[in-house]
Amino acid sequence: MNNSLEEKKDVEVPCQTEDAFNYDEILGYLGQMGKFQFRSFLLLCLPAVFFGPVIMIYVFIGAIPRYRCYVEGCENITTTDFEPWWLNRTIPWDLPDQFMRQCRRYDISWDSVDQCHFADTTPDVSNVTKCLHSVYDTSQFHSTIVTEFQLSCENEWKQTIVSTVFMAGMLIGAVTLGNVSDM
Repeated sequence: MNNSLEEKKDVEVPCQTEDAFNYDEILGYLGQMGKFQFRSFLLLCLPAVFFGPVIMIYVFIGAIPRYRCYVEGCENITTTDFEPWWLNRTIPWDLPDQFMRQCRRYDISWDSVDQCHFADTTPDVSNVTKCLHSVYDTSQFHSTIVTEFQLSCENEWKQTIVSTVFMAGMLIGAVTLGNVSDM
């Protein structure tokens, strides 16, 4: 048994030295930055130019603009005024914060625009109902997926699902297509 251990000690194990992988030697062989290296660098950067905006565009198309209830009888569906002066009589406000309740309105039937403008009645604060449609503030974003598909109030969770699926698709695509490109 001692004899076999002595034999193993005599066998030389090859070890890696610094000369096996010398960066200076490799760079000396490749040469300085030339036209080929610069062109290769630009071609490798090209996908980032196209994929960067695809990832960043969701910031704009998935934005949630300010919104409020559509008040039937007081405005038409193509209204452009987000905060008309008669709004206080039609939509309840949270008093401590002075924010309008986005998904609730007073349960009052308005027959004409004149009633909304000139009504002297004080609405019953306890008598509110949920919105059927929303009006969006278009001063910052003209159109987003929230405005196009009415993803406000009780449908707001759908916007979160869309962003989650988008990012999950990016993750799966990066993992699978990265391996495919290496093959």
